[in-house]
Amino acid sequence: KTFSHSSDTDPDQFLVTNSVTETFGLVRSIFEQDGIKMSLDIEPDLHSGVVKGNAGRFQQVLMNLLSNAKDAVAGLNHPEISIQCELISDGLAVTVRDNGRGIPESVLEKIFDPFYTTKEANQGTGLGLSLTNKFVQEMDGKISVDTAMNKGTSFRITIPLSSAKLTLQTETENTATSHLSGLRVLLVDDEIAILDLMAEQLELYGIVTSKAVDGDAALRTISESDEIFDLIISDVKMPNMNGFDFYNEFKSLSLPNTKFVFFTGGISVEYEDKLSALSEDIDGYLYKPAGEEEILKLLLLCFPGTEKENVESAS
Repeated sequence: KTFSHSSDTDPDQFLVTNSVTETFGLVRSIFEQDGIKMSLDIEPDLHSGVVKGNAGRFQQVLMNLLSNAKDAVAGLNHPEISIQCELISDGLAVTVRDNGRGIPESVLEKIFDPFYTTKEANQGTGLGLSLTNKFVQEMDGKISVDTAMNKGTSFRITIPLSSAKLTLQTETENTATSHLSGLRVLLVDDEIAILDLMAEQLELYGIVTSKAVDGDAALRTISESDEIFDLIISDVKMPNMNGFDFYNEFKSLSLPNTKFVFFTGGISVEYEDKLSALSEDIDGYLYKPAGEEEILKLLLLCFPGTEKENVESAS
């Protein structure tokens, strides 16, 4: 099976500024649609800052902190969220700051406890600050919080810089992707901005995309399509019909040549169990936010190109 996700344990190196700008770009339009003022401040000298760790996990950390900040500023007349990146004496610091309600002292002492959440049951638990803290520690980093009631909260991540130099080689530059052109992919997500972003990234490779906002709409799209989709990429948490129910309906259609991938952000413990149970059935999964390299890696693992290229060469 193909799994491109951030639980890969092999340590990598990456540019923090790339991860920060990519994550900021992913959420900016979504947050601004809710009236939130977004800002990003990166110290110029930091653009060469390389750290050891998993870029996907670091992006999950940022997404979780940004999601929490979005919840904290809900209902404010002038909500603001910012990310600041700066060099410090022993590495670099990334701070996610909001002007929201602040964290009560009674809650503050528990926020890094496993499974602790202040969200309602139907909101899920997200990645959770416990796992956020764990991922930061895996990078030999630390996370701290500064908060004041009705003034806002800042989460500050400090990470040591790597002494090694990063060789910037993208899989796009080193791998033939021409065989991806013409593939038909169905994207299923209830967030239109994410659908549009994913479609834009896939279309860079000549992939033909269709979109659906939930499982019901996806099933209609499949039944009305004149051609069979090569790949379906589906969110998990959606209204009307969630990803798991959609996958069960998809299996009943008996489409053996269509690959299926789950695309999800932080999920609740209940969903995590279901996703693990399906790990041998589905063809892979991606964690949000998925960058261009992660998406390409998944595509190349799902469609290595050898079979198609052999057919073309034989003909």
